[in-house]
Parts: sequence; structure tokens; C-alpha cells
Amino acid sequence: MGKLNYQKKAFLLLAIILGILVTYKAAFISFTHDESATYNYFHTSSIIDLFTDPGIWHSANNHILNTILYQLSIGVLGLSDLAMRLPNVLAFLGLSLIGYCFLFNDLTKTGARWILLVFLFLNPYVLDFFSLCRGYGLSMFFHFSALVFLYRFLHYQKAVNIYMAFALLLLAALALLTNLILLPVYSFALWLYLLRQKRLTSHAIIAPLIFGIASLFLLLRPIQYLSQFGEFEYGVNNIYGSISSFVSQSLGFNNYFGPQTVYYVTIALLSAFIIILVLSIRMSKASFFGLSLILLFISLYGAYLILDIQFPSERKTTIYVPLIAMLLGIFWQEKKTYSLDWLIPMFLTTIFSINMINAYRLNSVIEWHYDRYTKQQIYLLAEMNQQRVSLKTHWLLHPTSSYYINSRGLHQIELLPYEKEFNVKEKPDYLLGFNGELVAYADYALLNAKEDISIYKKK
Repeated sequence: MGKLNYQKKAFLLLAIILGILVTYKAAFISFTHDESATYNYFHTSSIIDLFTDPGIWHSANNHILNTILYQLSIGVLGLSDLAMRLPNVLAFLGLSLIGYCFLFNDLTKTGARWILLVFLFLNPYVLDFFSLCRGYGLSMFFHFSALVFLYRFLHYQKAVNIYMAFALLLLAALALLTNLILLPVYSFALWLYLLRQKRLTSHAIIAPLIFGIASLFLLLRPIQYLSQFGEFEYGVNNIYGSISSFVSQSLGFNNYFGPQTVYYVTIALLSAFIIILVLSIRMSKASFFGLSLILLFISLYGAYLILDIQFPSERKTTIYVPLIAMLLGIFWQEKKTYSLDWLIPMFLTTIFSINMINAYRLNSVIEWHYDRYTKQQIYLLAEMNQQRVSLKTHWLLHPTSSYYINSRGLHQIELLPYEKEFNVKEKPDYLLGFNGELVAYADYALLNAKEDISIYKKK
């Protein structure tokens, strides 16, 4: 018990440290492009409109559950960056709690605990999303929680667990539409697994059908609207590209082994998946999660061929994280014990920890790194000017500039309309854009530079 208590304390300490980092970033880093669009587009929309109004679905920025929760949060706490991001911060707290319960109630091997932990908690790219007002942190929390209840259903055969699992998968789909594919994937994986074991029960059929039908009822119309605007055309056209995209972001673009780093790591990861999937076939619970991963890849490929829906890339690849973490943890739990059973988990913990130190930043996030100084530049411009001035921004910086100008009442700044093609036909008083691009405008002089972005003032 002493050893177990030590592990619990180590996990709780890690969760507290990471929770502090997540909360700090949620409170202090600049809002980012898609977060700002989430506020700009939807902060006044009613819950009914979020599901039914075609005008709301001109882009996929509306992560429904996140939108509802941030509206509640700012309604209670008032508008602030932290209040907007609080639902995802709380999702990290929830992930830590359910992770703690699962690690120490359902897993007995130290190696299994550490492998699951590093894939779920020690990825800087994954951790970033719990500090942002988007649906990705919420979706990973609900997805992993659903997998825990699926595991417990398979282990204990209690009906309440299967209903909880698919209810949580529905919430994961409401948090992120991409996750809708998970309901049929886990339904078929469950039915195949239980049929093979001759343990298929009525609850295992009814629960997926109830929540599958409910998900279609709630989300079919938004999906139809989005398809009209080509919102499912973003991504990559193969699984290798999807996984390599996730690897690249997870490494924080650090080339540890030279320019081919992403290729090497992706091949190593895919090779490990293949080996684990083959070895897990004869295992108990691991075979279910291995089958689920195979069906997920098959479903994504089918959606690509039939519906021309691209494979997930970049932030959408967070759909893989809970399932891969669970598969690796359960595989290590069920495999036969070998000598030096601790070696691979400790090696992975070391590698992941080094990458966390190199890639995790307190002043920015990996996905929308270009916005890390937008808030500071807008506040600086507001402090410098009490009279009305005009501002033109690069299109990538426009949503966040608009968010701070409008939400903070900085009415002395007139933000010119959003345009993909940057031009200064209006001769604005100030320009906000990326370093190196604005020097071409001879009528403007550098006022303030912050690494990536600069403010230029009309001469």
C-alpha cells in the first residue's frame, strides 16, 4: 500500500501542477483566432438557434456545448478571458478526477498507469486545449470518460455503465461535431466484441441506439448546413497525413532528429500501433479498444471515399487521443509480465517530459501561436489614443482584434472590415500585421514590434 500511496501522491502532484499551468494560461494569454470568432459569432445566440438557425452554421466555429457553457459562465461571472475558458479548465479538472479513479481503481500495473498518463496528460499540444474557449478540451474529457464507462461495462456487465458511456459520447459529439463518428464506431465495436464472447445483451443494443438516434436528431441539421459551405473539406487525404499532423503539433515543431523528425516519429508510432493491435487480438479488454481503433480508421476512410470528408488534421486529431491512451494503458495492463516491465513506461515518461519542457509555452499555444501578442498590441494602441483612430489588421489577427475592441469597449479604435487581401486603400491611422510584411508600405513607420507582429503608424 505504501507504494500505491506514493503513486497516488505523484499523480495528484502532477495534476495540480498541470492544473495551475492550464488555469494560468486561460487567465492571461491572448485570445486566439477561433476563440475570438466563437465569441464574435455566437455570444448572443439562443440554445435553440445554435441547433436550428442556418445563419449560425456558416462555419464550424460553433462547438455547441462549448458555446452554451461559456454563455452560462460569462452570465454568472461576467465577461473575461478566464470566464470564457472556464468550461475547458473545469474539463481538465474532470479529466484529472476520472483519470485518478480509473488509474487506481481499475489498473493494477504501474507501467500501465504511466503509459496511459503520459499519452493523456504530458502532451503539450493536448494540454493547450484545456486553456482555450473551444470544444476540444471538453470533447477529450467526455470521450475519455465514456471509455472508462465502456471498460467498466465490459468488466462488470452493469447496465448503468453502458448508458453512461453512450450519454458521454453524445456530449462529446455536442462538444465537437467530428466526434459524431464515435457513436457508430463504438456501437459496432461493442456488438462485435460481445457477439464473439456470446455476451451480447439487450442493454448493449438499446443504449447505442437510443443515444445514436438522439445525436442524429440534434446534429443532423447542423451537419447538413455545414456541408453546404464545404466545412468538411478541411483536412488531409490519408491516415498517414492525419497522424503526422498530430505528431508535428505535439512536438511543437521541434526537429529533434533533423528535418525528418516528424516522419521518423510518425513511422515509429504507426509501427507501434500495428504491433499492439496484432498482439491485443487475443487479449480481453485490449482487443475491444484495438477493434475500436481499427473501426475508427475504417470509418474515416469510408467517409473520405463516400462523402469526400477529409481525414482529421491538426486540432481535429484530438479525436484519437483518449482512445490511443486507453488502448496503450489496457494493453500494458493485460500483457504478460516480462522482466524490466517498467523500462518502456519510464522511457516514454522521460521523452514526453523533455518534449513538454521544450514545447509548452506559458504565453501562447501551439495551434494559434500567431495570436500570442494580439491582446497586448490592441491594449497598447488603446492606451496611446484617447481620440478615435482607424486600424487595419492582417486577416488572421482580425477576429481577436475585434474581440478585444468590442468586448472591452475600446471605442476609440475603429477596426476596418475583415479582408483576406491586405491593402491600405483606406489609409488607416495604424496597421497591425506580421513582421516583414508591413515594411513595404512607405507611408507607415514601425511603432511597436512584438516578435511575430508589429504595429505601424501612418507618417
